[in-house]
Amino acid sequence: MAKPTIKKLKNGINLVLSEDKRTEAVSLIVFIGAGSRYENNRLAGMTHFLEHILFDGTKRRPTSLDISKEIDALGADVNAHPMEEYTSFHIKSAAEHLEKTVDIFSDMLLNSLIAPKEIEKEKKVIIEEIKMRTDIPSSHVFNIFYEAIFGGNPLGRYGGGTPETIENITRKDILDFYRRYYLGSNIFISVCGNFAGKSVEEIAELIETKFTFPAGQVKLEKSADFKPQKLRFLTKDSQQTNYVIGFLGCPYNSPDRLSLKLLSIILGGNMSSRMFSEIREKRGLAYDVRTFSSSFSDVGTIETVAGVADEKADAALSAIIDEYQKIKNGVSEEELNMAKSFLTGQLKINFEDSYELGDFNLLQYFYGGKILTLSEISEKIAKIEVDDVERLAKKYLKKEKMSVAVIAKKNIQSKVEKVVNNLWEK
Repeated sequence: MAKPTIKKLKNGINLVLSEDKRTEAVSLIVFIGAGSRYENNRLAGMTHFLEHILFDGTKRRPTSLDISKEIDALGADVNAHPMEEYTSFHIKSAAEHLEKTVDIFSDMLLNSLIAPKEIEKEKKVIIEEIKMRTDIPSSHVFNIFYEAIFGGNPLGRYGGGTPETIENITRKDILDFYRRYYLGSNIFISVCGNFAGKSVEEIAELIETKFTFPAGQVKLEKSADFKPQKLRFLTKDSQQTNYVIGFLGCPYNSPDRLSLKLLSIILGGNMSSRMFSEIREKRGLAYDVRTFSSSFSDVGTIETVAGVADEKADAALSAIIDEYQKIKNGVSEEELNMAKSFLTGQLKINFEDSYELGDFNLLQYFYGGKILTLSEISEKIAKIEVDDVERLAKKYLKKEKMSVAVIAKKNIQSKVEKVVNNLWEK
């Protein structure tokens, strides 16, 4: 596959064009460099709120139903994701509908009515969404973990906001936030897939004609002050004990990122990993146990999630911590080669999809200003050696820097505290 074409449009928009003739689909993805990390405490949840309201009507398409009908008529898939450092909007359709999807999305993102009645309606919808998400322990435990690992930093705050902050958001707040962040230089757009006979230049002209955001620079203020907590426990009358156990990791652009990803795969990234083999298959302590790494602009995490029976809460936690510590003693060549093969295989599978490929390319450009092809990434992965992975295990998996998040019944707390305190005393 050819390397993507990168263009800077007149208003500052960053455009990534990735033609793929193997597919009949095309994906339009828009990143706005506005995320929950840039909200203050009073406006917590603003990114989430704005993402909702932009689907609620424009002058040409006055209601959310008008927008939905047009999208459904194309058989298109549409969604949006408010993240910590950006907001992602995407629409995936048959290639022949690209011009229509560009028209719909540009209208939504540029001409939303942000009508007062829609604001009041969305407040109710979002508050119910917050209640739903925080009521699912296996999901909410990640929020508790980020509160712990990113202690005292907006990265640790739940991106959806709280019922109180959502209720207090005004139309002026929304418009001020929109005008501050929805500027050309802060917008990244990907078109990936079949271009239906259009040239790269024609696609670029289409995007430039439709996405007429005002030019301007955005000052992104973010704190890099993190005060990780060793344990954060949320009492809930749940059916099992849910954990996330992890450490601060590396930024997206760090030379450590791919090696750390391989380390996470060896630890718990698949069914032959250490965590899965020891904790689920050998000892039967958990149904679901997984390890993965994530990265932001200046920091990242490596974390393991598990859901276990209450009576196994302390044993499972001890076993997960033991695997973190044991891997510092070394990994085998066989483990590393299997992890490399797994990672490159997953990338190849994902890149069969125009949305996954476009999202991956845009994420690279958003964080690093350049895009590596699959073959270039595969070459980097192939060069990683056992020593690289072992060095990172010692660098990042320091027990005194570990954070543990737990959602469980009250009587589990003392068991968990005992395991964590014993670790620090060793």
